[in-house]
Amino acid sequence: MRTFITAIVGILLSSSMAHAQACPGYSVRLDQMQGDIYDPAGVLDTRVIIQLSVDGGDPPAECAQLPAVISSGSVAEPVATAFRNPDSLQDLTGNYPGNQDASLAGLRLELSLGARQRLVAGESVALNIVDLSAGQFRRAGIYTSLIQAQIGEGAPVSFNLTSDVVPVMQLLASSADGQETITLGDPTNGATGTTTFHFRSNTGVRVSASSLNNGHLRHEGGTGHTIPYTMRIAGTPVNLSPGPGALDLSFTNVMERASLIEVSILPRPANDMPYAGIYRDTVTLSFTPF
Repeated sequence: MRTFITAIVGILLSSSMAHAQACPGYSVRLDQMQGDIYDPAGVLDTRVIIQLSVDGGDPPAECAQLPAVISSGSVAEPVATAFRNPDSLQDLTGNYPGNQDASLAGLRLELSLGARQRLVAGESVALNIVDLSAGQFRRAGIYTSLIQAQIGEGAPVSFNLTSDVVPVMQLLASSADGQETITLGDPTNGATGTTTFHFRSNTGVRVSASSLNNGHLRHEGGTGHTIPYTMRIAGTPVNLSPGPGALDLSFTNVMERASLIEVSILPRPANDMPYAGIYRDTVTLSFTPF
């Protein structure tokens, strides 16, 4: 009986050792589920979320014992707290938002045991990576951040997180309410008036100008009398007749800019004096970042 019991114990020990070494490792797939669009004019942070899933095969349950970590791929940088645009070399930055299924250990994320168990059971695991702070007025374009997922001692899987900063244009200072007024005074001997619109943009801007009276000041008393005028925006002539005119303002930087709007009336000939009264026109400017 003693020999039989010893043999059984030996078999059980061998079986236990076999289970401890049963996980051959496995690979994971990374997908970005949220945060691929960033609006510089937005008032809320932009959360970047990824999803982990097993990439092929069904790893045994013992594989949940292997550590699973998400890192930036650099021992000196925290995971995904900065997204960089290769053209402007500007960064989008943010803060780690926390997770139920992972904890921040130094510069990397470590999945909890429960998350690893669900992963090897065939479920997907979603992780918050970063909250990109609102109000970062950056140049339009694609911003990226490299992350890596590693299971145990296996080879890391690399993935580029992306966030597309959309084109935005904002009116600022005295132009913030969207209205400007140019007073020309007495146009008999010609007149010129100017105003300035203040704005910022993270890309080039197309300006479309539409005149209510097709580039003419019209007598407000309904007499039918008109006075033609010319307009320049940022030094460029804009033809308001017979229809809307347009010009492009090239991108320079994301700082506030001021562009001059100039309206001019030529002197009237002696035999064609304007009818007395007040003349008006309304020009609507539309701005389209591109």
